[in-house]
Amino acid sequence: MNMVFDHFLVFLNEDFGLPFNKATFYMSAFNLIALFSKLGVGPLADRCNKAALILFFSIMGIAASCMLLDVSGLTFTVTSSLSKVITFIVFYAIAYAAIFSLTTSVLPEFGNSKLGARSNFNLMLLYSTGSLGSLASGYLRSNSGSYKWPFVLNIIAFAITAAAAMVKYFIYDKKIMPSAKLLAAKGHTERVHSASSPFASFDSALLSLVLTDVVFLSSCCVR
Repeated sequence: MNMVFDHFLVFLNEDFGLPFNKATFYMSAFNLIALFSKLGVGPLADRCNKAALILFFSIMGIAASCMLLDVSGLTFTVTSSLSKVITFIVFYAIAYAAIFSLTTSVLPEFGNSKLGARSNFNLMLLYSTGSLGSLASGYLRSNSGSYKWPFVLNIIAFAITAAAAMVKYFIYDKKIMPSAKLLAAKGHTERVHSASSPFASFDSALLSLVLTDVVFLSSCCVR
C-alpha cells in the first residue's frame, strides 16, 4: 500500500499535472475518507468474520487500483482521467484503511499466547517493509519515468492479500476453529487448541504477516 500512498502526492502533482494546492486537497480528502473508514470498520469487525472482510476490502482495493490504469488491448498506461483518479481516492482510501485496521484486530483469533509480542512483531514488519515498498516505488518511478509498475504491483499485492484471506476463512475459520472449539468443549486447555493447529508449528504471527504486509509482498514482486 505504501507503494501508492507514500507517492500519491508526487503522482498528482508531477505526473498527473495538478497544481500543488489541488493535489494537497485530494490528498487531504484521501486521509479524511481513510479516517472514517477506520472508525466504521471497527463495529463491522465485531459483527462479521474478519477474514471475509479482509477479502471484501482487498477486492475493493484491486478494483480501485485498476482506476489508475488505462488499458488498450495488451498495453496499459497511467490514466489521464480525473474522474477515475477521484474514484480511486474514494474506494482505495476505504479499502486501505479497513485492511490496516482489520489485520491488527485479527491477531487474537490465533490465540492469546504472547499476543503483545506478536502485535509488536507484526507492526515492526508492517512499517519496515512499508519503507522498502516506498523505496521500491521511488526506484521504479526514477528508472521508468512513470508510476505504472508500482500501480501494477499494488494490484498484485492486493490479490495476494485476498488469497491469504481466503486461506484463513476456508481453512482456519471453517475447519480448524470448529475442531478446536470441540476440543475445548471437552475440557481441553487453549494450549491443546494451539497444538492441534497446523499453524502452530510456525507461530500465528507468520500467518498474520501474510494477511498484513501487503507492502512486503509488493517488495517481493519487485525483487
